[in-house]
Amino acid sequence: MSCYGTDSDDVESTASDLSSIETKFDDLVEDIRSVLGSSSGIDSDDVDVNDLMDLMRSYSSEETHWMEYAHGDPSRNYTRNLVDEGNGKANLLILVWSPGKGR
Repeated sequence: MSCYGTDSDDVESTASDLSSIETKFDDLVEDIRSVLGSSSGIDSDDVDVNDLMDLMRSYSSEETHWMEYAHGDPSRNYTRNLVDEGNGKANLLILVWSPGKGR
């Protein structure tokens, strides 16, 4: 018997759907870390920038993927929000432009 009147299959299906949405962005972050390796910066000889660009192109963005990082400061033209420090030689950021200040 369910306390909330939902079928357990529905709950599992919803949890699975949310999990796949949440992990798409996390997978992108992990893939970027993998391409950078443990000690390389973007301009290092052992990093193919095209691999990073391919990862970004293949990512299908949905607001729910990255919304936790999208915090704007209306007193600034834009706000830079850290998503991941990578390996210490590259940062992944989300930029949020304030309305009317994007130019």
